[in-house]
Amino acid sequence: MSEPITVSQALVFGDLDSCISFATGVPGYPITGIMNLLIGSDVDARWSINEKVALEAAPGASATGRRSLVTVKHVGMNILADPLITSATHTIGAGLVILTGDDPGGKQSQNEQDSRYYGLLAEVPVLDPPGPEAAYNSMRRAFLLSEKVRTPVIMRL
Repeated sequence: MSEPITVSQALVFGDLDSCISFATGVPGYPITGIMNLLIGSDVDARWSINEKVALEAAPGASATGRRSLVTVKHVGMNILADPLITSATHTIGAGLVILTGDDPGGKQSQNEQDSRYYGLLAEVPVLDPPGPEAAYNSMRRAFLLSEKVRTPVIMRL
């Protein structure tokens, strides 16, 4: 009997089926595994020095027609707030999704915060899928939505 698919695997399958070509992020719980899976694929995936730099690279890739993914832990949303708001104001090209790994209860993080507030601040859509199947479908929709509204879309893990 095969093991059930994890949410992280579903998100990676959603990324690959959405034809992303650029991914960047900063390691941290719970998103490190997602980038590790993407680094081993055909996607131009790389770790970044910090969250601000990661998000600044993605709109550049987006402007050249490359669907892009940025992975950060929830505390990293504080660091990328400035380029997030700027990218929402100036619009983007190809789809851009920011996958944030929130840590309810602060189990493996120094604090607890809710990344949905950054969606309100930047006036960008936020998706919050409840499980593996929803995660896959939400990731596919996130890229389409990003291209439709021409802003990044935040997805919570």
